[in-house]
Amino acid sequence: MNRLAIDFGEKHVGLATSSDTLATPLTHVFQKEALTHILAICQKLQISEILIGLPEGRLAPRIIEFAEQLKHNTQVPVILRDETLTSVQARESLQNSQKTRKQKKVKEHALAAAVLLQEYLDDLSK
Repeated sequence: MNRLAIDFGEKHVGLATSSDTLATPLTHVFQKEALTHILAICQKLQISEILIGLPEGRLAPRIIEFAEQLKHNTQVPVILRDETLTSVQARESLQNSQKTRKQKKVKEHALAAAVLLQEYLDDLSK
């Protein structure tokens, strides 16, 4: 089963995939272009499940709206999942990286999506 995870940020949306039991960061896109890119990725990679990180706070309503757009535009099940601490874990993994602060911030979203997806996959295997 091919899965896609989404970490929805204020400017960037991070994406990660898995085809089995290992999540892999894929890429990031600008939020304004996210729907178009995600629909293309779903078709290209034959995604059968989409996982979206849902934080507490002001972004939550926008993420729920985005999830509804995905449901409307695909036949793929969309799951909202608490994303508490995924960004913290992604930041920690990038801490010793040689990338610039801006590069780290962009990469952080894809890594956070991978953390979210890996936690989900691990829960499924229990």
